[in-house]
Amino acid sequence: MNEIIKLKKCKNCHIEKDFSLFGQNPSGKYYVFCKECIEKRKNVIRLRECNYCKIEKPISEFHVDSGGSIYYKSCEKCFQERIKLKQVKTKVCTHCKQEKLMSKFPEKPAGNGRHYQCDKCYEKYSQLIKEREDLRLKGLKQCSRCKEIKLTDNFYNANTKNGKNVACKECVDLINKQWVNANIEKNNLKLRKWRLRNKEKLSFIRRKRQCQHRLKDLATSANRRAKNKGIEGKLNYLQLFNLAKKQKLKCAISGIKLTNQNISVDHKKPYADKGINSIDNIQLLDIKVNIMKSSYSEEDFLKLIETIYHHQQSKKEYNKISGEAFNSPAQSSFP
Repeated sequence: MNEIIKLKKCKNCHIEKDFSLFGQNPSGKYYVFCKECIEKRKNVIRLRECNYCKIEKPISEFHVDSGGSIYYKSCEKCFQERIKLKQVKTKVCTHCKQEKLMSKFPEKPAGNGRHYQCDKCYEKYSQLIKEREDLRLKGLKQCSRCKEIKLTDNFYNANTKNGKNVACKECVDLINKQWVNANIEKNNLKLRKWRLRNKEKLSFIRRKRQCQHRLKDLATSANRRAKNKGIEGKLNYLQLFNLAKKQKLKCAISGIKLTNQNISVDHKKPYADKGINSIDNIQLLDIKVNIMKSSYSEEDFLKLIETIYHHQQSKKEYNKISGEAFNSPAQSSFP
């Protein structure tokens, strides 16, 4: 059997040729022009008349769209002159930093002007925002440095729209470490200067830290005692810190100024009276007052102090009266 030879007609030279003489595009379709005609067209210089200077010029000298596909009616020289004379309205894209025609920028929904980004950049940006929103709803976030998608707990808090830093904790710590290692001398000099300028502030910070450590120790010891006795409740360092602020660093019963040496934690309702280990049942006392209070409730302790005070007052009065009677001339005469 005779084989059927497949032929294709070229649209330029109008000659039927074998398929092997035609080029193919990436999808596998054959081009309209044969290879020979395509090579000839490449060597031909295409001319075009500019609408403004009315001079025929090669098409390569005409202004091209940002995509590189559409040629404008004016040549590049005329186009730049028109931009200078402000006959053509242009705008610089904030993302790609290219000057483009105003028509290449999308209009705002409110109708009060156009966006800062061109069409292509705006599409990319809107797609990126959608992806970020989908991640946010799932409790995830992409790190801007390592490009890994992680949980939002792995990002430090920051003053941004979503309240988190753009880089993850690992990347931020790494950046800080690299900077410190590269600028050890500079950092030490800066610290020395700051310490000399802020001596009072530094002493306040040290006292505050000592107070924090002391309150942490008190909270842990109170929690340990409660756990050993099987009592509910747990104390926190911040709760004790806020309570100390509320009491203005004064003993709740005696009003003595509290320091790191004399501060102590007391339960208003003791464990013996089924008191719990919560901040509502806690007060900060001077350690001597706390020892005297022992396992008494606050009311019973205050009553005891009152009875002691009245007894001492009556005792003083009695001693005063008995002393006056003893020193009188009628009773002081001895044989």
